[in-house]
Amino acid sequence: MIARKRDVFAFYAREMANLDVAMNPERPGSVNGFWMPTVVFAPHLKVSRDLLLQDMQREEIDGRVFFWPLSMLPPFQNSGAQTPIAHDVSPRALNLPSYHDITDSDLRRVVAVVSRHCTRIA
Repeated sequence: MIARKRDVFAFYAREMANLDVAMNPERPGSVNGFWMPTVVFAPHLKVSRDLLLQDMQREEIDGRVFFWPLSMLPPFQNSGAQTPIAHDVSPRALNLPSYHDITDSDLRRVVAVVSRHCTRIA
């Protein structure tokens, strides 16, 4: 299963290499299982994660919101925590589908929707 997840991630990374995005890092000396491939759009693209998710839903693609900053969750809202990086990254990030039996055709559909969205916004 991990090998397939790594293959899915490699497909996304290869096919989105021409977009101004970052994806999950794999640090030297580590092996990332790529449980949840995440795409983070460059700030200058001014990507609307919510519009992209709507585009994906219209195509019956299950994209997922990247994690919310903990400081936005009710137990922490009054903590006074300053989390500018989390607040910057969260609305520019999206988790892509990566179930182990996703087909290459479905992967291409995901990439096409993300690419169309980036092109439309850029």
